[in-house]
Amino acid sequence: MTVRTDRPLVMGTQGMVATGHHLATQAGLRILQRGGNAVDAAIAAAAVVAVCKPSMNSLGGDNMSLLWNARTQELTALNANGWAPAAATLDQFAVGIPVHGPRAASVPGAVAGWDALLERSGTKGLPELLEDAIGYARSGFPVSHLLHDEMETCHELLQARPATSRVFLPGGRVPAAGDVLVQADLAASLETLAAQGAKAFYRGELAQRIVECMAAEGGLIAAADLDQFRPQWKPPIHVSYRGVDVFGQPAPSQGFIMAEELNILEGCDPRALRPGELQHIMIEAKKLAFADRSAFLGDPDFAAVPMDRLLSKGHAARQRERIGEHAEAAYQAESGGETTYLAVVDRWGNAVSFIQSIFRDFGSGVVVDGTGILLNDRMLGFNTQAGHVNAVGPRKRPVMTLNTCMLFRDGRPWVVFGTPGADAQVQSNFQQVVHWVDEGLDVQQAIERPRWLHISGTDVLLEAGWDAAVADALAAKGHKPRIGPRWDKRMGGVQAISIDRVNGVLSGGADPRREGYAQGW
Repeated sequence: MTVRTDRPLVMGTQGMVATGHHLATQAGLRILQRGGNAVDAAIAAAAVVAVCKPSMNSLGGDNMSLLWNARTQELTALNANGWAPAAATLDQFAVGIPVHGPRAASVPGAVAGWDALLERSGTKGLPELLEDAIGYARSGFPVSHLLHDEMETCHELLQARPATSRVFLPGGRVPAAGDVLVQADLAASLETLAAQGAKAFYRGELAQRIVECMAAEGGLIAAADLDQFRPQWKPPIHVSYRGVDVFGQPAPSQGFIMAEELNILEGCDPRALRPGELQHIMIEAKKLAFADRSAFLGDPDFAAVPMDRLLSKGHAARQRERIGEHAEAAYQAESGGETTYLAVVDRWGNAVSFIQSIFRDFGSGVVVDGTGILLNDRMLGFNTQAGHVNAVGPRKRPVMTLNTCMLFRDGRPWVVFGTPGADAQVQSNFQQVVHWVDEGLDVQQAIERPRWLHISGTDVLLEAGWDAAVADALAAKGHKPRIGPRWDKRMGGVQAISIDRVNGVLSGGADPRREGYAQGW
């Protein structure tokens, strides 16, 4: 039986790009059609979202990725998440970490991430890869309805600093949907990167501008913090789920949560469960895995993170035994997060699963004057309790909601996927895997299925579209289900590409909950 979708499944044989903005998807596809590989296309797309999705992205953010090299048959993970400044001690944040402002910013890792990917597997240079991003910054791009709404919501933050207001509130007002937003300073910064490379951001003129901004506004990032920062290549985390290999981002990403959730669920047979029972088990598995994050996750360079135990089938079995017939209360989690995800697969079989973010809406709210660079507020990922595994400290990397995913069959990529959405990421991704592995849906069908989201206590948000029997069953088990809109932004914005090796077909799926688009040929 064909499962109807609101968007068609996009298919091709030569290459596929799925991103959170149609202009970024087009930029990535153009690079593939010019002979570039998946890494080249991912960086071109990532640069465009840093221009066209400024509420979620900037050169002042971070990224993480999984890279499959088809020639060497090697899967590696890149953590390009910036560290805390050397001056970021617990005493500095004795009264808490500010939500906005210069002290909320960690060292940006995004540009270093682009550089590391290019150095390892890219085939094209930054002048070509940044061409579209420079054009959209220099000449402008039309503001979407979503971006307008985000600017309206953050109007107070955007007008708090003259440098920020000049960029995002031209003429002193929030741009309307359809207005063209020009970012001339950002275009100049991108041109500097194209000409000089990442060194300009971490040791050159852009670095100097960032340090001057920090000194003037009371921030902590110093020249040495930028100069000495390096992204980290690491082995991805791995579990198996019903014979499918699941790979994700290593610590300090919280990507292990989805892996633990799947391990817990693997001991259950979804086909034997009544309506609502599967969702009950999945929601309770989520709570248990998040509790493990709070107790054990931090920067592995500073703390012993027991990842092998957390990902073990034995630990999952013990967690499964803790799931009863009634819902357990859980702590308050982060419901939103301004991030964007993209996936690329090229004609040679290389694949990139990539995520990039400034954390919350418009990050710290600090634009480095004269550069158009909006800084993140990723310091909020730290804990301020002395002795905590994720306590703030000099040159530590905070726990990150960012994570990317790949599913493998027979030793090679099958589905490349991910989503924005802070703590919703590992919940939405969890549901997608179940749809693909247990239900056999294609990528677009799975993306469009209604989702649930647990934030705190026994409250559960259900998108409109769930069978009433599911909500009734959850309520009977002590959950407090609440029905939300059908295409709820809080549920994330999944992009996915599946690979059919028998027919040589790539299938792309994009989420209507945000602004995702997939294109291939």
